[in-house]
Amino acid sequence: MARFFLWVFALIVVVAGVLVGVYVWFSRAVVEPGPLKSAATVIVTPGAGTTAIARQLAEAEVLREPLLFELQVRRAKAARSLKPGEYRFEPGISIAAAIDKIVRHDVVAHFVTVPEGLVTAAVMQSGQSKGLVQTLIRKR
Repeated sequence: MARFFLWVFALIVVVAGVLVGVYVWFSRAVVEPGPLKSAATVIVTPGAGTTAIARQLAEAEVLREPLLFELQVRRAKAARSLKPGEYRFEPGISIAAAIDKIVRHDVVAHFVTVPEGLVTAAVMQSGQSKGLVQTLIRKR
């Protein structure tokens, strides 16, 4: 009977050691520099979930493993805080820094100069023709 408890105790120690090792590895993996070699811009669409955002970032080579991004988002309880927008990621950005950028809504700013005296419709038409405006203001 004592041998049985010794085996159970040894198994618990091994499992605990493995779990601690996985946790330490994961904690380091989310803060180490990512694979991105040159700056990349990613557009996160409204309504995109964690999985879709992770896939977009992986396709843009911002991160290697989309699953690590998803796990870190869940671990940080940031899933509902991810915001849509156009994001510019610098080379070597970590998973944690990418999540922080999206949560803070640190989007790319586009500046437009509108000539004085133009009416809203003319500004919107000019913006659409140049690809700056994707939707029109709803008419009431």
